[in-house]
Amino acid sequence: ARRPVQGPALTRCARCLNNFAGNYLRYGHGPLTLETPSGGANSDSASVLAADTRRALAEAGVSYAAIAGSTRDVAGETMPIMVSFSRSERSP
Repeated sequence: ARRPVQGPALTRCARCLNNFAGNYLRYGHGPLTLETPSGGANSDSASVLAADTRRALAEAGVSYAAIAGSTRDVAGETMPIMVSFSRSERSP
């Protein structure tokens, strides 16, 4: 069952993740990919945030097994975490 992230400290980011999870559950095809920057200025904090993001997506109803983790080398840059999925819609 889908359980959105809730509480008084619901941030814009958490709302976006809830919406993203809902779209994945409705339209997603295949894995949801969570890509974490590696080798960058923010690699340590990005790793922590990636774990929190995975947990939030799972709490919003995405199967933990459906979340595929990967890393990308950012060569010292400060880069964001990226989440993506393939979208599939049926025609009427």
